[in-house]
Amino acid sequence: MKSFVIFIVIMQALLVLVHYTFFRFGVDNFSILAKYKYTFGIVLFALSISFSLSMFLVRSFENAFTANFYYLACVWMGTVFWLFIAVILAVIFQSLPLSNSLTKIIIPKIFILLAFATSIYGLYNAHKTDVVKSDLYIDNLPSAWEGRRALFIADTHYGNIHTAKQARTDSEEINAINPDILFVSGDFFDGPKRNLFQFTEFYKNVNPKLGKYLASGNHETYAGLPQSIEALEDGGFIIADEKNINIEGVQIIGIPYVTSTKNPLDEEKTKQLLDAKVYDKNIPSILIKHVPVSTQIMADANVSFAFFGHTHKGQMWPIVYIEKSLFGKHFYGFTDIGNTKFYTTSGVGSWGPPQRIGSDSEMLLVTFHTK
Repeated sequence: MKSFVIFIVIMQALLVLVHYTFFRFGVDNFSILAKYKYTFGIVLFALSISFSLSMFLVRSFENAFTANFYYLACVWMGTVFWLFIAVILAVIFQSLPLSNSLTKIIIPKIFILLAFATSIYGLYNAHKTDVVKSDLYIDNLPSAWEGRRALFIADTHYGNIHTAKQARTDSEEINAINPDILFVSGDFFDGPKRNLFQFTEFYKNVNPKLGKYLASGNHETYAGLPQSIEALEDGGFIIADEKNINIEGVQIIGIPYVTSTKNPLDEEKTKQLLDAKVYDKNIPSILIKHVPVSTQIMADANVSFAFFGHTHKGQMWPIVYIEKSLFGKHFYGFTDIGNTKFYTTSGVGSWGPPQRIGSDSEMLLVTFHTK
């Protein structure tokens, strides 16, 4: 709780500073804003505290007003990101010696318009889900698994942004794909919603013949892990956390969420589960886990394939570079260590700002073959 409060205080201070930067830039470059600068300043201050206020309200009162307020505040947060970049670029351009008085007036307006256009495109792009298809060749794969198709998803983040309507859309798309088995690597829920059953209700109609399996993510803990598990099990999910489930000669292993970055605790939990007597490194295995860390331990244990979420592929450029620095080559896509193959997905939903720029929502559809 203490760390969360510190995070909110630091974030709010940065938001006020950024909005003050908007105020100075707007007054200096737009005559209409200079004329009504006091009104402009009040509006910007209100916008600067909207996200923090909406987070408090949506956690305290669950109704249509707080949900919509939270959604709009998140949209504004994403827009702020691009407006700040636009302001920086405009100031740099205005300082160039080749700029004349006309371009110094026009360019700021163009950059601001581009920022709003980018934000609108990001909203559209986030609601378009791609299906990434791949063939996966595994040593000693049982003949029963030859040609079987598995759908891997993560980070649906159902809540106030990705609502029950989105859960229905996603479940219908999964049924249209008709996989033999479904895997979810965490963050099925977003967090602050109290009624989690409204999202899993639609997944009761998703019934792959080999079942549907889920490993928890950090947002399941935010929503309340016991409540999350209860809703997920009601929706027909098998919770794979700390389990080894043998399905016709293939081990399904779930590693629960421990930490959001590389950490000895995560390594200890992963090693503990892969050192257990029930795990056989000579039998093909599929491991689902939320955060793409402790990968060397998985490779040493001869895991066949591991699937992760969490990174969102950065969700919005240039955050992708932060994700790369945290998770290295495992921040997105297919990778391998020895005979172990990994895939980190960009996810289905989004967290915070509901925009995606430089990343796409996706599901991974794998067809298994004997190597």
